[in-house]
Amino acid sequence: MKVSTKFLFKELLKINLFLLPITFIFFNVIDFFERYSTFSVYRKPFIIFLEYLFWKGIVNFYQVFPYLLAFSTILTMFYLTRTKELLALLSLGYSRRTVYKILFLSLFLINFFSGILLNYISPIAFQNAVDVWERKVLGKKKELVFLKKKLFFEGENYFLIAQPLEPNAEYLGDVLYLTIDQKGEIEEVIWAGTMLYSNGSWVLEKLVVQKRSENFVPKKYDKQERPLPFNPSTLVVTEKTLKFLTIEELYQRLQFLSKVGKSTKEVMLEFLFRFYYLFAGFFISLWCIHIYLKFYSPVNQTKAIGTSLIAYIFISLINLMIFSLIYKATPFCLVILALFVLLSVFLIAK
Repeated sequence: MKVSTKFLFKELLKINLFLLPITFIFFNVIDFFERYSTFSVYRKPFIIFLEYLFWKGIVNFYQVFPYLLAFSTILTMFYLTRTKELLALLSLGYSRRTVYKILFLSLFLINFFSGILLNYISPIAFQNAVDVWERKVLGKKKELVFLKKKLFFEGENYFLIAQPLEPNAEYLGDVLYLTIDQKGEIEEVIWAGTMLYSNGSWVLEKLVVQKRSENFVPKKYDKQERPLPFNPSTLVVTEKTLKFLTIEELYQRLQFLSKVGKSTKEVMLEFLFRFYYLFAGFFISLWCIHIYLKFYSPVNQTKAIGTSLIAYIFISLINLMIFSLIYKATPFCLVILALFVLLSVFLIAK
């Protein structure tokens, strides 16, 4: 690695690490004032509230990371300008294009690997934040328990043990369902390979039924449809939008929708969003660097800073529009996304 590359990467990383705790604390302060009045009513240990703020802070950071990365790029350029280090690099014979390429590579690496990490950890953080708030703070009873990816649910006069095959619990595998009478004695046992929720009923496949009235003699069936006393929402610990499903859960959801013949459009668009997220901050930053270096002059530094900040605001608004419209997959949105990406790639190749 060349000295110039190492130096610029180090400066960019340093600014990002400086902004990270500031951003984290800023959003935690907002959440603190929004939630503390409710938390204080339940008189729980303050450490529980701090645990909630920690997980919620990660969720917040995930949402602002692309814009934070682009803003850190402008701050890095401003810092290099104030310390005369950018002028020194240019005086040593480094062209603006060379500086641009080094920052381009640095931003790509930071955005790509940070994006992968945040795509992985933010759904977990969301689940933990909701669980801490609802279970530890509000004290909601946890009737549903997960052990080794299997759910154990106790309802009124029945027990269910199954493995969720998709995150919304509309498709279950390795099912054991027991009904009990008022004396607590087993009335019926059902073993099923899979159980699918469709039109208000559960469709069980490859099942074995044992009834007390028939001395628990096993009877095999290929398929049965039953109106059982629970629905998928009963079995979901936390109802999550696609945005806060893990990659594994998204894939399970995709398989389920394909199996039942439902539209997979929303899931595919979420995969597109996750992929675009790996480069969103990088694309915004490219424009900011390009404009900053284009207008930079040792005798007129204000123009470079001002124009890059204006570009940052404008391009961030475009990116916000893309984020909000990407799920609609309208031709207009896809055209805007394609143009934004192509123009950003043009800056790379220029």
